[in-house]
Amino acid sequence: MTFLRNPLALAVIGGLLTACSGGGTSTSNDTVDSDGNTNTSGQTETVEVQRVSLTGLAVKGTAIGAKAELFRVINGQAEASAFANGTTDDNGRYTLDAVSDEAYSGPALVKISWQEGAEMVCDADGCGNFSDGDERDTNTNSVIDFGERYDLPRDFVMSAFVPHIATDSDDDTSYTANITSLTHIAAQYAAGQSGLDEELIRKLNNRVRLLFGLSEDALGEVDLLLTSPLDPTGIDGDSDPLQIAYGLITGALAQVAADSGKTVDEILAQFAENFADNSGQLNWNDGTSGELTIQQILQAAKALAGTAGYSGLDTEFDDEISATGSKSGVSDLVPPVSRAGADQVVTPGQTQVTLSGSSDTTGVSYLWSQVSGTPVTLSGTTTASVTFTAPLTTGNLEFALKVTDPETTLTDIDRIVVSVKASAGDNTSVAGKYRAYIPGMMLSSSASANEHTEVDSGLNVTSNITVKAATGSTSGLSVTIAGPHYDWRLENSYSPGSFFSTSGAPAKSLVYGYLTPEVGSESFTLSGSVYENGNIQLTEPTSYETDDSGDGTATVHVSYGTAINFLPLVDGNTYLASHVYRSEGYAANSDGTPNLSSMKYRDSDVESILLVKNNADFAASKFADQYGMITLTTASDETFSQIVTSELQTWAMTYDATVPSVISTAITSNAGLSGNGKVKTQYIHDLIISEGVYVEPSNHFTVSSSSESETYPSGEPGEIVFAVDSSKSGQFRVPSSQSSALLGDNSEAILEGMASGDGSFIMATLLGQTSNGTYAYTDASNNQTNQALQANLTERYIGIKIDGSTIAASDFMNKTFAVQGFTFGLNADDRGPEVSAFSGSMSFDSTGTHPLINVSEKHRTVNNSNFTLVRLNEVFSSSSDVQSEDYMTAEFGAGSLMKIYNNSDTTLEGFVSTNKDLFVLRILVQGETDGSQGYVIGRLVE
Repeated sequence: MTFLRNPLALAVIGGLLTACSGGGTSTSNDTVDSDGNTNTSGQTETVEVQRVSLTGLAVKGTAIGAKAELFRVINGQAEASAFANGTTDDNGRYTLDAVSDEAYSGPALVKISWQEGAEMVCDADGCGNFSDGDERDTNTNSVIDFGERYDLPRDFVMSAFVPHIATDSDDDTSYTANITSLTHIAAQYAAGQSGLDEELIRKLNNRVRLLFGLSEDALGEVDLLLTSPLDPTGIDGDSDPLQIAYGLITGALAQVAADSGKTVDEILAQFAENFADNSGQLNWNDGTSGELTIQQILQAAKALAGTAGYSGLDTEFDDEISATGSKSGVSDLVPPVSRAGADQVVTPGQTQVTLSGSSDTTGVSYLWSQVSGTPVTLSGTTTASVTFTAPLTTGNLEFALKVTDPETTLTDIDRIVVSVKASAGDNTSVAGKYRAYIPGMMLSSSASANEHTEVDSGLNVTSNITVKAATGSTSGLSVTIAGPHYDWRLENSYSPGSFFSTSGAPAKSLVYGYLTPEVGSESFTLSGSVYENGNIQLTEPTSYETDDSGDGTATVHVSYGTAINFLPLVDGNTYLASHVYRSEGYAANSDGTPNLSSMKYRDSDVESILLVKNNADFAASKFADQYGMITLTTASDETFSQIVTSELQTWAMTYDATVPSVISTAITSNAGLSGNGKVKTQYIHDLIISEGVYVEPSNHFTVSSSSESETYPSGEPGEIVFAVDSSKSGQFRVPSSQSSALLGDNSEAILEGMASGDGSFIMATLLGQTSNGTYAYTDASNNQTNQALQANLTERYIGIKIDGSTIAASDFMNKTFAVQGFTFGLNADDRGPEVSAFSGSMSFDSTGTHPLINVSEKHRTVNNSNFTLVRLNEVFSSSSDVQSEDYMTAEFGAGSLMKIYNNSDTTLEGFVSTNKDLFVLRILVQGETDGSQGYVIGRLVE
């Protein structure tokens, strides 16, 4: 048998980046590793904690680097001490993660305010004057012009009340609240009212939006908290008119300030004061009153649109300005209140799930719609109460109830979430011995700007996992990990000075790791449950560990617990989970508790976990078949340049009975239905020399893509040989004697994989380090030499058995699949890698050609502009209020191929299994300034 070097891996390294860089070293904070063990001594305490996350935008002009705080509301009053703290990023986005040992459910206040270094983007025709020599004065006219940054005023405050948040001990719960001048006036007035509660907050937010025509029959149906306002400086031809309208209204205060010669914070304070003085209303158009008027703000918003070069809403603004001109005095809008009812929990397939709506106003009309989740059919849409049958897939369904007062035509919208959770299953069916195969990536950053950031990849294989049925329960499980584990790891770490230096070359990142496995041992137990649909959920508790170095700088390491949800790929045998594991380090208070306002670092591990029941006599002959494979390759070098490549492949695996432990595999690139078998996205952290000092050019960040569909190399398939360990549940590897050939000269690599019990699903990982590339090193005297460029490479392989048949739409009519997956992306705005793990469902319509994808995503980004790791929860293609607009298009063809795409830049393409109950698809999302690639695995549910 022959063994050839891996063609895809070589292509990636061969196409990796050349850049100007130099030498240096790196240091790291002590962290909690991916197995939950600390690297220093200390005491670990496992506790149950409550968590909640809030994210949104702070826009009046975009507030950058501003302080963000979350306060609980107790007995109608916001607490004096913040429940969570954060900082807005370069896009004005904040993320607040609150952790507490007490459960909380109720309203909350979010406040955005000044802190050292905070800036704002001017979103008016002039925002004052720069001081002499200010580098932010891009046209050197001393005027703060539209789109330029300037210092956020010290007394600037903008706020919003959120009607309801609730902590959760099992998993992160996330809410969205965008903070604008409109939410601020509602919040300031609400704070002075007695009986502050969820309904009063919703009433005031709704009234404010209606005052400025942000409704369906005017500028557009806007939700002040959920609709993301678009800063007028960012308007382009593809922008959402709803976001534009909201951004123009909230940004109009800057235009009013510019016209009146006042500061933005003065106008914002006056806006809130006028709203409060008029008992939650505003003057329509009487400019002689000295108050800000609705007409004045609408006129300023239209003028701001003109400054931004946008005329798409001119007619709507003219109509609203004319309407306010026909009125007099103070507004008296009293819209009805929509009440969609309390959130519910139901079981899959449950019939007669009832949504019972009501209002505080008689004679209103009702309109129900589904906002997100697996689509369901409502019994009606125009009655107060409607019913539906829950889908068979688990997840959240969100519905909106809009009520309209026919006399005033005023409206209100309330939302309800129905959580579909599976019934208890049979715990005896999953009991037994298992092995775990866990490829993962970690993003890490220190809390201090430009101090430390890290991107790691690794592989963990753990044996001797025992799953037992819990005593006295039909569905409860105890999972004990008490065996050895093997860890391989690659790390790319940056420390201070990585990008800049006083002379000569900047410090390089530190590329290191270990490809000889570290062997350790675990001993702990997790609790969990199995459900009727075969899913397993394990609960990972939160733990605290104190590292006291004795120098007064003790660190409390917090490893956050979460729920790990396993999807059964082969019933009772093989399970898959997409998991996000998060840990943080805080300075210790005097009593040893974490000081949540003094974070030291944040780590996030995004993992795929393949759990396979032990089969001591696994036969290598189970591999003797054809597999449809998705490969995902990520690499980074010493300049922190990044590349991601993905490819569709077919693997023909053959078995020789005379050599029972060896499988020979012929690898062929597959062009798929789109003709793009291989796709590449990369960015280069470009450094140039100027007068002997390396600097960062303005065009430092580039994203490029290329596609290939030919077989390699030269039309011939590559070949790879695996050694199969039949005593270890189908675990396989490239033998160490041959692994040096994986990446070629000056390289080392390993390749380890594992199969499901029946061999129908395989997952493998290649980890490698190479110095094949070079970079141009220029010293302070402008002497240039080529030096070796160190790079890390990780390649994932995910595949299923296929028969090469022609797939038809009829195979998918009215079918629903549970899905899990992983993506790795590059983003020009964030200047760093993004990693996501997600789970959800994919439902096909009656034709089989229009699937709807409903996904809950855990998203992690390293933002290189300030080395801050941020967290977002996002929903992908899940809105279903107008279902025909949200469905994607599916195509099918020969070779077991399937392709799913929409009208934007998203394509999912890959293979369908022989019995049509599994698929693996490559995810490709390509934009002008960003790109992400990954894979999704689907299992038939109904």
